[in-house]
Amino acid sequence: MQTLSGIKHPSFQEALSLLKPAGRSATGRFLAEDIHLVEQALADSRVHVDSVFCVAEVAPGLQTACATRSIPLLVATKGLLAKLLGTGYETGVSAVAIVAKRSAGPDNLLSPGAVVLVGDRIQDPRNVGVLVRTADAMGCSGVLLSSDSADPWQRAAVRSTTGSILRTPVVLADDLAATLRDCAAKGARVVGSSGSATRSAAEALPKERPLLLVLGNEQTGISPAIEAACQTVVKIPMAPTTGADSLNVTVAAGMLVYEALR
Repeated sequence: MQTLSGIKHPSFQEALSLLKPAGRSATGRFLAEDIHLVEQALADSRVHVDSVFCVAEVAPGLQTACATRSIPLLVATKGLLAKLLGTGYETGVSAVAIVAKRSAGPDNLLSPGAVVLVGDRIQDPRNVGVLVRTADAMGCSGVLLSSDSADPWQRAAVRSTTGSILRTPVVLADDLAATLRDCAAKGARVVGSSGSATRSAAEALPKERPLLLVLGNEQTGISPAIEAACQTVVKIPMAPTTGADSLNVTVAAGMLVYEALR
């Protein structure tokens, strides 16, 4: 354990670079913030942690776990932690860790019996985070996102996962339609979700696995190219008396996964 005296420390500079997408992409690292996520990362030997920054009050509780895994523990002021978060002001966050992303490709998600959540152009980072959390909670093998979705390793998304980003593989596809077609060619079932579908999820979700459940953009749904790559398209029926025209994408994801598992 050492006291961080300023921003010039190499580990601090590395952490600052992870505030930007280019830094996260170049290093394969991201920032996991606050004590609960940091404790989860330290407790799981499968999670690679480069270093941990914390305020003095919580350092004793993290020291043993860091020492056991030979992870540098750097004690910082609240002002320095605020710089790491990019907020410009002090927050209640007491610890931040530099964590390696879980390395995976589409094929890694297609294990026997697997269910995969797929997102097409999901723009709200909090929705991306909750999709990861939902996949983790429901035992999915991972999350597949189009590369034009919100960055799953940015601050708002990571916070919304409540730690699931540490355990759940997340794969970005530059050409999601082509990736879905490739998964189908390898034996996976690809099912899209659309309010305009004629069949409900309860009647049309296949039993075959692996199963990819595709959800679309918050405003426009799945694109025509993505829908064309799906073998089946289903809907989640809503009450005939409702004035709502859609469900939040994360709510729809939870309902689809539950129905598939049921």
